[in-house]
Amino acid sequence: WVEIRELWGKYNTEATPEEIKRVKTLLDRYQFKCSVVDSACFKCALPGTKPVSREGDSGQYAGQIDLLKRAAARCHAWGTDKVRGFTFWRVAEPEKIYPRISEELSKAAEVARKEGVRLVIENEESCNGATGHETAAILKMTPAPNLGYNWDVGNGYTKGEVSYPDGYNALDKSRIWHLHLK
Repeated sequence: WVEIRELWGKYNTEATPEEIKRVKTLLDRYQFKCSVVDSACFKCALPGTKPVSREGDSGQYAGQIDLLKRAAARCHAWGTDKVRGFTFWRVAEPEKIYPRISEELSKAAEVARKEGVRLVIENEESCNGATGHETAAILKMTPAPNLGYNWDVGNGYTKGEVSYPDGYNALDKSRIWHLHLK
């Protein structure tokens, strides 16, 4: 199983139709299956917020749904139903914007549902859902049946979380659909 992120020096969501076919050919030739199509969906500033470490990219927000749709197309081409996404660049007090993040994830989950894929949200230290606890709180507010976790065991550590068992115990186990280990 492989998770596909970058291809030939660029994110997979920027791949040409020929490159998408080439990946499928390589997957088949070497008998690999694609587990997740990585996207940088919502790895941007949420409009109206001030990220603690990244600024100047709030304009990227406008293209996020198109990015999700491109990732979904790669899912279909490569035989998976999972697209990775995030919870926007981290702000000083993330918990204050959880409801807004939940609204955005709900919209994205609906688009993903229409595209026939599931959206797996990675806990990422540079984003508002950095730990298992934070990501669990956001997803608890967002009950979409095709929205789950891409739990990265190591990422919560950078925010002081004991990933296992503490971070793990915060997660709804039925929604852990992909896992990163470091």
